[in-house]
Amino acid sequence: MWINIPSSQPLDIIRLFFAKPSYILCFSTSCIQYVDKPAGKDRVCRRYTGWSVLVLLLLVPFLAGVSHAETFPFPYISPELDRTILMAESMVMDRRYREVREVFDRMEQHDPDSLLPSMGRLLSLMVQSLEKGAPKDLLEKEFAAEFPKNRALLKKVERRGGLNAWDHFLLGGSLGVRGLYELEHRRYLAAFMHGMRALSHIHVAARLDPEIHDLAFATGMYKYYRSVKTRYLWFLPFVGDQREEGLAEIRQALQEGHYAVPAAKIALVMLSEREGRDVEGIRLGRRYLREYPNCKLIRDALEAMEQRYPAHAGRIRSVVTR
Repeated sequence: MWINIPSSQPLDIIRLFFAKPSYILCFSTSCIQYVDKPAGKDRVCRRYTGWSVLVLLLLVPFLAGVSHAETFPFPYISPELDRTILMAESMVMDRRYREVREVFDRMEQHDPDSLLPSMGRLLSLMVQSLEKGAPKDLLEKEFAAEFPKNRALLKKVERRGGLNAWDHFLLGGSLGVRGLYELEHRRYLAAFMHGMRALSHIHVAARLDPEIHDLAFATGMYKYYRSVKTRYLWFLPFVGDQREEGLAEIRQALQEGHYAVPAAKIALVMLSEREGRDVEGIRLGRRYLREYPNCKLIRDALEAMEQRYPAHAGRIRSVVTR
């Protein structure tokens, strides 16, 4: 694997190690391509296979004093479970929904009292339900089977007491999915109530552990959809337009989050299409579609924007694929 490091930012690799110590395993088997002039005819590159080894040796004393367990999510779950969650996310983005369900079913067998498997199944169902041409009747049956399980686990966790940030993270996530489900069914009061409950857990999780940057995705989505949907709740006080603030928080989750990154990419493309921001949306859509070529939500939103502005879409395509 080759890593491009512009000469204007030679220390970025050091900063990356500080931010993500686990990447050291990747870089220790990589070559670094040092770019003296990133653009133009005079571009000059020097490749150093030994650089990665040198950086590794220099950072060993520092990393020896850094506890990997201090960064989210490792104070709460094992590295093995973290890898399983990230693998399941990749499967969702690849539309391997049956395999995703099997992953969460096995997780549930290992820990029947955990809220995580149920939340994972609900998130997977939500992604499927948002796709064009989704088998709505089948998915409704699966939602109807999962929601009672999720509700019972929610109550069990809430009654347990002494909850940590991870517990509130899962509680907020489960309630947030239910809010989105109600929103899609135009049951706006129910969506609002679930959203408020989710937000209360999100705020507690953020207070207990400010390093859970994924929470910015949840608050960003809430602010955006509260701004565009509260007109249906005529009895509520006027809520200002917080769409821009919500989008900014989704971008923050994209940059700093751990689990929320794929969802943030989908949201930014879909909301760009919704807002009519086709320049930004086409750029993002094509970039993310190269990363997730089977993601139908990104593809559908991208195609909608390209159909609105076919000439512009062709120009963007030529830029992003050079």
